[in-house]
Formats: sequence, structure tokens, C-alpha cells
Amino acid sequence: MSGIRFTSCSMRDAILKKDKAAALSQVEEDSGSAEGVNRILQGMKLAGIRHQDTRFPTPHGVIYADAVRDLAPTYAGEAPELLFRGALETLFRLDYREVRLNAFDLDEAGRPDVVAVHEFYDALAEGNTEASFSAAARLLGAIRSHDILLENLNFLAAHHVTRLGHTLIFTHSTVKGIVDLKGEAIHEFLYGLILYLTSRDLPFPGRPAGDERELPWKIFLRRALKDPGLLHHNLIFVTHAFQAQRFAQLNRARLLPILRRSLADRFPGWEEDKEPADPAPETPPKTGENLQSLEPSDREPIREALLKGEADAARASIRRVWGRVADVDPLFRPIAEACGTKGDPLMVHDLIYINAARWGAHLLGDEGLELIDQVVDHICRMPPRESE
Repeated sequence: MSGIRFTSCSMRDAILKKDKAAALSQVEEDSGSAEGVNRILQGMKLAGIRHQDTRFPTPHGVIYADAVRDLAPTYAGEAPELLFRGALETLFRLDYREVRLNAFDLDEAGRPDVVAVHEFYDALAEGNTEASFSAAARLLGAIRSHDILLENLNFLAAHHVTRLGHTLIFTHSTVKGIVDLKGEAIHEFLYGLILYLTSRDLPFPGRPAGDERELPWKIFLRRALKDPGLLHHNLIFVTHAFQAQRFAQLNRARLLPILRRSLADRFPGWEEDKEPADPAPETPPKTGENLQSLEPSDREPIREALLKGEADAARASIRRVWGRVADVDPLFRPIAEACGTKGDPLMVHDLIYINAARWGAHLLGDEGLELIDQVVDHICRMPPRESE
């Protein structure tokens, strides 16, 4: 395959056409360079936003692709080939729909100098898909940066509180996917997001009122550890809420009160929780090393134990390096690889949960070892993957 230059569209098209040979060839050719990794990830995202799920109201393809994107840097510059191969096994099994790329085309008469964001809110809240396309197109044409539109989408989604929190989770995963896209690719993402939001019976967001202070994320993560919810959605929601408020550079103060209300509904009585002086987990003595990645001799025992379902051995291997790694990312590489080669490929929540746990472990610091222990148990319970 040497000499072939792939594009993100070729990976997207290979997934949509379920052409395994073409997709795996691109992984083999492109996963060794930063530019190539980005092309693969872009293609996965562009396919993920087209996911059409006939089983559940919320298609998870773009959330899944977002998890892959977050986990790729755990390879610290090495080729994330095993991660991509596992992800493709899932992406090949999803169903996809067409995108109307002309949905955002405007004639000259439809290009105003000023567009009110509330018009976009109105169209989404009314479930009017065509009016939402039109308002989004005019917003994109009237503002220099799409950051304003994206922050408003997160703000709107945060108002739609549901048991699983899918509206915010889906919307923020999509917003993250749009950030580094241009031109027609942005339209593909917005098309999928607007179709989803107009199906959600959204409330029109009122003027935010309430406490604008920083939220105690560790308290919410501890709550999610004790009460993970269906398919770990409490943890997935908390970490997406954290990302959404961190993303909001322009209007963070108005988003925080909405998230505070959403999290209070999810975790009643959290205001009474104290920040306990938890003892640090038992770790090996510090060696002075500050590892950005793990050598195969440290990494492979973790992965092999997880694949064999040996939870105690996996935890012991993790504890041998816990005090040496600079952050948790190097530990999540073998964890993600094992997750991608076990269980049912259609169980998209497995890798989404692994990525949420990675975010949570970053925020918890030394306390994150308890979260990693739960992840180890989850993967060790997963059955071997059956080949097609």
C-alpha cells in the first residue's frame, strides 16, 4: 500500500460502505504518523455522526468516535493501531444514514448581517428541522467563529435533563467533533446534531439564574462511583458536563448554574457531602521517574491479565507502576486495547465508559485508583469476542 495517500473521507466512506479491507489498509498505512492518525480519527467521527440506531432514541456512533479520539493520545506518539482495529469492529456493525449536504445552502437573500440565536433556539424547541437548518446556516454565515454557535448548543442541551443524560452527552461529543473541522464537514456534523435535537422535545432555555461558582467535580465523581447508573451513565454524564463547562470560554458563567441544577437532580443531597481526607491509595515508593508512557514490560502484563479475566493480576500490575506514571493516560492504553478486543462489538458503552473513567481518574488524582479498579472488574467480566 506504500505511496497511497488517504483522506478522512476515505476512512469515512470505507466505514459507511463496510469495506473492511480499505479501512484496515488505511489504519496500517496511516496510524504511524500524527497527521495520519488525525485523518483516521476524522473519518471515524464523520461516520459516527451518521449513525442511525433503530434500537435506541440516541445513536451512539459519534459518542463512540469521540471516545476513540480521546483515547488515541494515550499512545504517546506510538501508532494506536490496536485501538483503531478494535474501534472499527464496532463501527462496521452500526447502521448509517445519508446526509443532505445542501441543507445549509443559502441564497443571497438569506444571508443577513445579524442573526438572533433565540431564533435557532425556537426552531429546535419546536422540533422544526427545516427552520433549524436555515437558522444554523445563517448563524454560521453571520459570525466569524463557530464557537458561539457551539457554546449555545451545549447551553441548550444542558437544559434537557433526562435519566441517562443523553442530550448533553450526545451534543457535547458532537461539539468536540466540530471544533477542528472546516467547510462541508461542519455541515455533516450539524445535520446529524439538528436531526437529533429536534427529536428531543427540548425546553426553550430561560435566563440562567443560580450559583455560578465552580462545581465540586470530585464529589460528583465519588457519587458516580457509588451509584454508576444504567451502563455507567452517571459517570459518563459527569465527565461530559465537566468537559462542556471547560469548553465554554465565552459564556461559562451561564452554563454552570444549569449544570448545577442537572447534577443536583441526578445526585440529590450532594451539597451535604464533604471533601473527606481520604488516605492515598497504597502505591510503590517513588523512584524519581515521571513516565509519560509505559514500556511493553509494564504495559503487556496489564493487557494480558485483562484479556484473561484475571482482575487481581491486572490490579497488581497497575499498582507496580501507579506511583511512577506522570498521569493516568499510559495506564488506559492497555485498558482500552483489552476493551476493544473483548465483549460484543455492538456494546458501544464499554469504550465510552472507559474514556469517561479516564477523565474521572484525571480529576480524582490518587483517588482515581478506585475508579480504575472498577474498570478492571468491568473488563474482566466481559466475555471473549466472537469473530464474524
